[in-house]
Formats: sequence, C-alpha cells, structure tokens
Amino acid sequence: MTQVANSTLLDPHVPLVLPNGHPGDWNEKTQQNALKKRISPALKTTLSHALEELDTQAGQYARSGSSEAQYADSVYQETMRNGMLSLLGVIEIPESQAWEDAMEYCREVIRSPQDNVERAGAEWSRSYSDVCRHLLSRFSPGIVAAARSGCESFVCDHYQGNARSIAHVNKEMNIVRFLPCHNPGFVFHPKKSVLAAVCGEMTARCCSIVTSAWLSPEESIKSGMLSHVALSEEYPVSTGAESKVRLCMVALSVGVAYEAGGQVVNALVDGAAMLAVGTGDQMTVDAVRAWRAVSGCTTPYSSYLWGGSSLKDGLVVPEMIMAMHDLLDWRSDMAARNHENGVSAVYGLGFKDAFHTYLESTLERASSEPLSGAHAMAGVVYLHFTSIRYGSYRYRGDIKKPCQMCQRVLRNVTAKAGLEWKPVPPPSIWSAGDKFRELSKRVVDRFEEQPLVQIGLSWLQHLVVSGEIGLFDALVRMKTLDSRAE
Repeated sequence: MTQVANSTLLDPHVPLVLPNGHPGDWNEKTQQNALKKRISPALKTTLSHALEELDTQAGQYARSGSSEAQYADSVYQETMRNGMLSLLGVIEIPESQAWEDAMEYCREVIRSPQDNVERAGAEWSRSYSDVCRHLLSRFSPGIVAAARSGCESFVCDHYQGNARSIAHVNKEMNIVRFLPCHNPGFVFHPKKSVLAAVCGEMTARCCSIVTSAWLSPEESIKSGMLSHVALSEEYPVSTGAESKVRLCMVALSVGVAYEAGGQVVNALVDGAAMLAVGTGDQMTVDAVRAWRAVSGCTTPYSSYLWGGSSLKDGLVVPEMIMAMHDLLDWRSDMAARNHENGVSAVYGLGFKDAFHTYLESTLERASSEPLSGAHAMAGVVYLHFTSIRYGSYRYRGDIKKPCQMCQRVLRNVTAKAGLEWKPVPPPSIWSAGDKFRELSKRVVDRFEEQPLVQIGLSWLQHLVVSGEIGLFDALVRMKTLDSRAE
C-alpha cells in the first residue's frame, strides 16, 4: 500500500508532480527536511532529469502494442516514477527507520556501486530484514574460510593447481557472445546494456518464477525487480550509459518496495549484506546454504514476504535459490578460483564428493517446504539454460549414474508442490532456448500467465533422472569450453 509524504526536494524551481497529480509544497520546512536526507545536489539533478525523460518517453515501447502491453508499460512507468520520487525524498513511508536506511543505501548504490565489507557493516545494517538476520545467525564466520580452503584444495587435489583446466563456461565471454542475440522485455533497455540484460534475466527468468508460487504475473515480475539493487553492486560499470541504466534499475526496485511496504523495504537493504559475517557457530552443510543465501541476496523472494508463511518456512526459498545456482555454476566459479560457492564450502568441510552431497542435501531441504522448494529450483534451472550469462546449455560429457535417492526426493517435492512429473531435456544450444526466452518476455511485456515453473522443474527432473546433473560436477572430466575465467 503506497503512502505519500510531504515533498522534500531540494530545489523548489524543479517542476515535479506527486503521484496524486499535485505539485510539491516547496516551503521552508520541506527544504529543511530534504537537507536531513543527505541527498547530494548531483544525484538530485540526475534524478530530476531522469524524471523528465521518463515523462517524455512514457508509453513509447508499448504505444503500438496490445492493450496488455500498454497496461504493463503504464505499471512500469508508475513504479519507476515512484522509485525516483522516493530517491529524491519527494515521497516516503513516514516514521520508518528502515525506509530511511533503504533510501540512503540505494542512493549510495547509484552513486558508487561496490560489494565490500564496509557496505555490510554500515549504519543501514540495523535495517536488515528478519529473514536476513535469521540466516546470519545460522552460520559461523568459519564457513567462508572453509569455502576458501575448499576452493584451493579442490584445484590442487584434482587439477594439479591449474584451475583454468577445469572445463567451464566463461560467464563474461558468454555475455559478449550472446548479448547481440538478446531480446529483452521492453522495460529492460537499452538492449546493449549488460546491466539491463542481467536485471531482465534475473527478474523474468528466475525471481518472478519463484514468487509466482504466491503472486500474479504482474506482482511476481515486480517482486523480481528487487534483484536490481544487488545486481547493480555486482556490475559496478561507471560509464555514462550504464550509470543511467543503474539509476533506472534501482528506481524500479525502490518503487516496488515503496508500493509493497513492510519487510520488503528491509529486503532492499539486504543487498548490503553480501559480505556480512555470520553471527552463529554452525559449521555444517545447512550453514553453507544459510551463508550463500545472505551472500547471494536471495532474501527478497522469501515466502515470509510474499506468501504469508512463518519465518522458518520463509528461509527455504533464499537457501534453495543459491544452492541450485551454486550447483550449476560450480565449474565456472572453480575455474575462476572464486570461493563464493556452496559446493566449495562443502568440500572445505571435508566432504570429498561435495557436489553430490550438496545436491542431495538441497533436495532434502526442498522437501521441508515443497511449494517454495520446487519454485526456487525451477526458477534457477530455467535461468541457467536460457541465460546469456551462465550458458549451462554448453556442457557436454560422460554422464554419471543417476542417484535413486535424489530421484525419489525430487518426485516427492514435485507431487507435494502440485506440479507434474514430466522430465524434459533442457536446451542444449543457445538457439533451442529462443522459444523459452520469448515466453518469459511475454510475461514481462504483457503479464501473461505462462507455465515457466513447470518447464524449469521438468528440466531439473530430466537432469536428475538421466544423471546429466553430474555434468556440472567439477570432478567429471570433459572437453575444454573456454580458456579464460573471470
């Protein structure tokens, strides 16, 4: 539910209009309030210009389209406008420390994106969400050390210290390779922007699939946009064009939080927690999942926020998203000597068959809350096999013997989630994913209902039943794909 507070813009001569259509009240008290919000003149000017451009371009992408597309365009325009007005301090959620902290953090992301310890320990950390705080309490600081040692030990134990000899997809090169073929939803433009592309993929092909367990297509797409803040930290490109894209992407996140209120506002701040130190003492596989949920900033998609679940059940989605992502991304992370992967942490804890240990444990975790677990796994698999970034469709090699236990658990999760057991091979080349990318684009552009969760889950079922899930295990040798690793 949106709330409009007094206007707090710095310059009374900039003609901005509030969502209710009335000009701001530019009195002395208003300007004093603005100064307290520490909005820099440079950011104010940039946001003011962006608002003017937003009004000028309103409806340009969907003007000649269907009524559904025109409606979707109007929704995005309103949400982005609310985000920009919030960042300016023109509208706010009154008497909310979380809101003040979230706006200060998001302004800083726009100004200077970075993923570091200072971010995690800043004053706004007092407003981390309930889900984030609980996850932080469930892992020891030693989990990160285990991941570092596991990453290095695995390379030495199995690849004679030569990490790049691990067959892998170079994610940066994959983006370069397929970005020209990318056809994003109209809100994720310009087409050549890497940040807009990854925000669009994460929104349409992962996070919205997860939250579709509880929300309509429109609501799930908007909830998926909360990913933009953390992604902006991860892609800190400072060119003029990408800086403008970053402002728009963050504004969409802020607009969603403003409209939703409650703990969704706190979840915005969770983007700062990616390098936060655990406050617990657990050194277990479960603790690994908790660490990765925090460091991957998957807390905004919890059923605690969107599905009315308990805090305990609300931990499942954040854990499952990152666990499934890490399983599919382990080769690339190992080749780049990137320790931030749950499988590496499991290896560092002493499990020699770390990949299968993590897979089986993750499926068991999904069975504790099947609806959340199924949607989370389906969203990640759908993303990885259609993405310009991850390129899971490129792996080829000998298949390991399927695990009967994993099949039984996944069947159980599928049934209890009310979904079908219908294994289908995922795309094995980029072009084979075209029709699936088009489906997700239609959800973005028209808010259409599409069976994306069933598609993603069917792909996972095939990977588990066939044993092809083992292609992502770095223990399995295969032909080299890319030589560089970032």
